[in-house]
Amino acid sequence: MMRNRGFGPIAGAIAGLIIWGLHFTAVYAMTAYVCARGLEEQRVLGFDIIIVAVLGATAVALLAAGFVLFRALRRLRHSTIRLAGEGSEHDPQFLTWFSAAAALLAIVAILYQGVPTLLVPPCA
Repeated sequence: MMRNRGFGPIAGAIAGLIIWGLHFTAVYAMTAYVCARGLEEQRVLGFDIIIVAVLGATAVALLAAGFVLFRALRRLRHSTIRLAGEGSEHDPQFLTWFSAAAALLAIVAILYQGVPTLLVPPCA
């Protein structure tokens, strides 16, 4: 008999994408606020405030997505229990593989979004 596990396994599988979405929202909200208020010349630790804020958010998001990836890979390495006859939609290994792939995609997207802060003026 199949046990209903609710939304937990799905949320774990898309955790990396959720982290990326939160990072995306935070970066663009911070940039919009700083540019709208004319605060782009404000400095923190000798750097523009938006650079510090975006790089801080990027570091936190990378750590969180890296943790999700590490956890999924560790679970895959230690996963030896496989129920016979289970399809991929209920297969815990499928969700773990998906979680690892989504976290890796999120890491690439977070880097792709955070690095331009160092190259392009924020309010140009």
